[in-house]
Amino acid sequence: MRTISICVIILASACTDCSSPPATEGEAPAPARRASLAQGEPAHAAPAAPALPPTPADPAPPAAAGEPAPAANAAAPGPVPIQVQIPGEEGPLTEWILERAAKVPETISGLSRERQQELHVDVDGLIFACNHHLKAYPANERRAEVATIFAEVLSMNRSRHLNQVFNEYKEATGNSIPIEEQILAKEDFVNRVFGAIDAAPKRPSPDPLLARRLLVRGETLQFSNQYREAVECYRKAIAEGLSAAREERAYYAIADAQRLGSDYSEARKTAQEFLARRSTSRHRPEMIYLEHQTYRFDGLIEEGIAHWLRYRSELEAGAAGKALPGVVLDGKPFVPPDDVCARYRSVAQRLHFYLGFYAFAKGDFEGAKGALHKFLGAAEEAVGAKQRAPETNVYVEFQALPYLATLDGLCGNEAPAVDLGDKWLRQAEESPAQPVRLLLFCGVHEAKARHERLVEALAKMSTEFEAEDLSITWVAGARDERRQPLEEQAAEFRAIVEKVGFDGAFGFDVGQEKQTYNAYMVNEGTTNLFAIDREGKVAWHVIDPMHWDEKLIRAVIQRLQGPSP
Repeated sequence: MRTISICVIILASACTDCSSPPATEGEAPAPARRASLAQGEPAHAAPAAPALPPTPADPAPPAAAGEPAPAANAAAPGPVPIQVQIPGEEGPLTEWILERAAKVPETISGLSRERQQELHVDVDGLIFACNHHLKAYPANERRAEVATIFAEVLSMNRSRHLNQVFNEYKEATGNSIPIEEQILAKEDFVNRVFGAIDAAPKRPSPDPLLARRLLVRGETLQFSNQYREAVECYRKAIAEGLSAAREERAYYAIADAQRLGSDYSEARKTAQEFLARRSTSRHRPEMIYLEHQTYRFDGLIEEGIAHWLRYRSELEAGAAGKALPGVVLDGKPFVPPDDVCARYRSVAQRLHFYLGFYAFAKGDFEGAKGALHKFLGAAEEAVGAKQRAPETNVYVEFQALPYLATLDGLCGNEAPAVDLGDKWLRQAEESPAQPVRLLLFCGVHEAKARHERLVEALAKMSTEFEAEDLSITWVAGARDERRQPLEEQAAEFRAIVEKVGFDGAFGFDVGQEKQTYNAYMVNEGTTNLFAIDREGKVAWHVIDPMHWDEKLIRAVIQRLQGPSP
């Protein structure tokens, strides 16, 4: 039997998956490490076929069966290249694709490193094989299935593919890829997925294969920040007839797209309906977390506390690998599978953190400290049991410990003075009124790269509230003048202030030991927001706030302003 051989070089220990539990709010998931694949057209001639998207790697001729990998691949860093042989004849190739696709799990959560590496090989081989099949055998009766598989594995590979593109750009130029090039690479990848979807012939509706392609189209639209269009696509996929597992994935994706599109009330409604009806779903832990996010982003503090208390017993049972309270499947108490228990652990380990987070927002300092100490204690126990979720490490180091430092050393005490000397670019006007004050610590480059929409939200607040009710000050840490003159930094600061319409006081904290940053125990390079009450005392602190925290910030402001007269 004629075969085609491709060389897969695995340089990654793990790949990302869109269905894994979310990381800290406001923090992007860590990108997958680079995985390189030599892909290309088969060595033999192929019949003419409709245009299809290229495979997501620079074309390179595959090695003939039994021959060593090309020298370029052999010289690549990492483990020894893995040869994957693919049938070159139509019938065997079709069966190879269908059999290999059936073995690809829907999610990689909980898989061992070795199985993840095997999955890289499976996905990369399928991408090459499907692309070749659709070009070489356009009249094949299984074309709809092959095109569907092609779209699915392309979509599964998106993080690895884009990360490879970005790394290759850096290796070629020595610089990080510009945002414009990132956007073009993302658009190119999206077009490749859509090309794979559109390669399938039409079939009578309802069509389970069309449903699967619509699910991938929805995920790709969501990846492109087209959230309403994604929701519509997911609903069409459900109507066409998804499998039970994919239908649950689609419902979670609907809620997630609604959340990302800032339609928090609809996302909450979708999440609540899902949780009420699907007690054994593998997506249940993520949906519990997603519902919490809608309370946070809508500024519903008491409801957020009630949410975590409502699901506390379920989260703790799932995290411990025990039967979920009151859930029966086939007449037996339902115990989630091991990989779902890992998801429960990831969410459950945040429970006390968020009880502390919400208590802090409502002004209950002692309640916040107690919950955060419980969180840290449980996180330490999880280390001993070798069950601490990777996301928990972020909460410990970059959230809980800094919050406790603020609660112990600043909250309830008179706020340290903000004295920038001659480095004010605009000072606050003197006023006999004692407004609630917001104090933002955010570097100019951090604002431009990540927090511009947050500053826009703060600027909007400053114009909506009367000056005697709210005052906002923005302090940026000045960079070393050997890297960039202060005059240039000041020009950039003024430019972004003007762009977003910020009318509060702003200026630089300078020097190796930044006086105001140190007084508020803030590390340079991080973004922090403090609220100071009418008595001049530190009343609240949020780390790495984002534009979606606008309603939460407003809720705290209104609490500190007191009831309307």
